[in-house]
Amino acid sequence: MENNGNASVECATAKDPLIRTFAIAALLIVAGAWCWMDKAKYPAPEKWDFKHINEAMNYLFNHYVPLVVWPVGAVLLIIAARASRRKLVADGDGIGYCCGAKYKWENIDCLDATELKTKGWVFLETGEKRVKLDGWKLTNFKALVEIIEKNLPAEKKKL
Repeated sequence: MENNGNASVECATAKDPLIRTFAIAALLIVAGAWCWMDKAKYPAPEKWDFKHINEAMNYLFNHYVPLVVWPVGAVLLIIAARASRRKLVADGDGIGYCCGAKYKWENIDCLDATELKTKGWVFLETGEKRVKLDGWKLTNFKALVEIIEKNLPAEKKKL
């Protein structure tokens, strides 16, 4: 992709983290539905004492787990759906997510690539925040690192 004569890189969200997040959300929602459907099998115990601990735990688990796992599953589902649409764009002007803040190259104070080889992370430090770019979560990561190194001067790089 070309932009004003400069190379441009578009990085979508990688599929592996998305699939894992969607799978965990689905498992939580299904587990909650399973407990909700089985709750009629587990009435409240006769007494809430140590002798009836198994009945009490069955009752609490099947009646209250859906109230916890459904909201957590829904939040994970929303996070994964939003992440699936995000795209990071780096070009001659700067770097940023589509429909979000774009950082101009001259406004980036430092490129911290000390964890690039060990963890696949690159940090861009601006005056207001530190942006983490993760090679596992982004596609076209090598091309992204190349365009970042090309557009930042050597004195701003921490390797």
